[in-house]
Amino acid sequence: MTDFTLTQTYSLIALNAQDSLNLTTAKKAALRCAAAAVVLESYLNGTLVAQKGDIFTFDACTKNDFLYAETVLPAVTGLGSQPLSRFLKAAAAISAKRLKALERNIADSLKGVDALTEIPNLMGCDYFYCSAQVNIREYRTQETTYLAITEALRADILEDVIPTDETLCLLWLLKESGSLADVFSQTELDLVMQKIGTLLHTAPFVKTLFGTQLHHGLQLTVKAFLKSKKAFVKTPLGTGINYALPILERSQSVFIDTEAYFSNGEKRLNDVLERLALQGHSCSVLRTGEVPLLKIDNIVYEAIPDYVGGKMPVHGVRLRKYPL
Repeated sequence: MTDFTLTQTYSLIALNAQDSLNLTTAKKAALRCAAAAVVLESYLNGTLVAQKGDIFTFDACTKNDFLYAETVLPAVTGLGSQPLSRFLKAAAAISAKRLKALERNIADSLKGVDALTEIPNLMGCDYFYCSAQVNIREYRTQETTYLAITEALRADILEDVIPTDETLCLLWLLKESGSLADVFSQTELDLVMQKIGTLLHTAPFVKTLFGTQLHHGLQLTVKAFLKSKKAFVKTPLGTGINYALPILERSQSVFIDTEAYFSNGEKRLNDVLERLALQGHSCSVLRTGEVPLLKIDNIVYEAIPDYVGGKMPVHGVRLRKYPL
């Protein structure tokens, strides 16, 4: 699919716009899936070998050229012959200390080829955060790299071809980390699930992989979103298998104040673009008008005119993540 490994490819999608300084619940879910990606990467390169049925064994000489893999492999290579789900869950259950080391090693491998950078978090543009001078940083995937990865994934699964094992592994990882909605629209997700549902009956690997759920850490995320009345998508998959696709928002609602009260749409948009540029964000205008559509660091937002009340109302724009 790309010149990156499975773990790197997945991380370039899942870490984009994630807090780079703190181990948030959403990022923890993403990193646990990144640990599972190391196991699947071993399957793809032939060092995790299928035995009889669903039983797999690591090759005695298993090694990886990437430092991030060495953070995870010691936790799984000594398990002997196990079902694939056992290896995936063992990898995802590594300690928080190892998760942080995994994040650092993955990020370093991607920064070294200019595929990933750290910039001020979008929340840093928020009126209240600016006033408090809060320092938040986030990851940003290089835009052309992000597009190449996501378009290749979409083509492989949405077109009338048999998807590769790498595509299937990547889909499962994005599903488990709640990142599918960052790549596919709801209509496309229905098509993806139909295709996976068909493969469940013909491809044992697909049935094994998509029958595995990594609940560690992700349950807390789902509960948090339910508590805050945020919707998550449920899609039937195959013969009675259901799973949640929680939409893990990369940031909360962001209010950006503008220079003038009741400014016209063009002036308001220019103020917002200037603020984003000053903070180092990559931004393009997908749609103008009263409610512009902006693509900021690979995520699409609506820019809704709004104001914050008080003795002196502050006028500006509220950025809200736009569903694909």
